[in-house]
Amino acid sequence: MIFSSPIRQAFEQVFGQALRYPGDFTALSEDVFDKTRERVSVNTMKRLFGIIGPEVEPRQSTLDILARYLGEDDWAAFQARLSGKGNSDFEKDPRSVDAATLAVGAQVSFRYHPDRKVTMEHLGAGRFRIMASENSKLKADDIVTVRSFCPGYPLSANSVVRDGVDLGPFVAGKVAGLADLHID
Repeated sequence: MIFSSPIRQAFEQVFGQALRYPGDFTALSEDVFDKTRERVSVNTMKRLFGIIGPEVEPRQSTLDILARYLGEDDWAAFQARLSGKGNSDFEKDPRSVDAATLAVGAQVSFRYHPDRKVTMEHLGAGRFRIMASENSKLKADDIVTVRSFCPGYPLSANSVVRDGVDLGPFVAGKVAGLADLHID
């Protein structure tokens, strides 16, 4: 299990800061102990936030401790509260950028877990040419069709065309979403 963006946001709200760096998870683990008097290891926290692997299913008791940290009696109560807040809704994240509204020639760069970096140029109508790609399955000169970009959420490309061949849909950042999103 890797926490979704709404769950990450709940932790960041209670913790009082963004969770980005390894040291943040040490501090979060300590804050969980300070507030609940129960321990969740730093490595467990990093796994749940997709910082380190492998992805594992946490014990129910661990999830219940984390729910108490978030102000609920147990994980089921936290999930019920989360679903009531619109875990499935027709609501747009204010950080989301509609790809089709970008100017032709606009450059988009982002990173995703664990060490991928991609830079692309908008060709118009949500179509992009990959300009540079480090450690990604996307390659320079691929043409991808994207609807939107949102930090913390995966990038979903409707299609990837390489050398005239449509490779089909592609998802980048399944683990922790996009990071360091820049649009110039």
